[in-house]
Amino acid sequence: MTRTEFASISINKGDLSDTTLTKGLFICLLHVKRVPPHIGIIINGKYHSLTIKGIEPNISTIALLRTIQQQKIESVFLEINPHPVYSNDHMNSMFLEILKKYPHIRSNEVTCLSPLKDFFNEFYAINSSANDMIYDLLKRIAANNFILQAYSLNLSLENNTLSIPVYTQEELSEKINAIRKNY
Repeated sequence: MTRTEFASISINKGDLSDTTLTKGLFICLLHVKRVPPHIGIIINGKYHSLTIKGIEPNISTIALLRTIQQQKIESVFLEINPHPVYSNDHMNSMFLEILKKYPHIRSNEVTCLSPLKDFFNEFYAINSSANDMIYDLLKRIAANNFILQAYSLNLSLENNTLSIPVYTQEELSEKINAIRKNY
């Protein structure tokens, strides 16, 4: 099925180098054009996410980037403004604690987005709701000017815009259930 509706978010494009993801806080979007895309977070060079299989903490960005390049995964990394009070090390510890609340993805309950919503609600006062999709959270983050730069691999960010397919909760649940059958 071809998507006709996309959520668009204005961004400032940056050039991804070998060291870009080693310092700072980044939202990581994988399979950006897929329904749904996958979302995780990178803090000081460590990637964390929640999958059908469970928690994926402390993955090296070197390993992540190698996989992205080998599998030609359309990916975007959104650099987030540093927190005015907390260090990245503290934010990393807190995100890992939040991640522990979610042992794995469950249809109609928990998605890869759930720990990120908790994190951004707590540390950036985004006030996302339980029904928010990835594009809703990203629009809130962008509206608050928290996105510094966007970097991409295997994907062109045309006209300084990130476009993400719009999908429904029902489509999300169907996809989770289809993937879960393999595990």
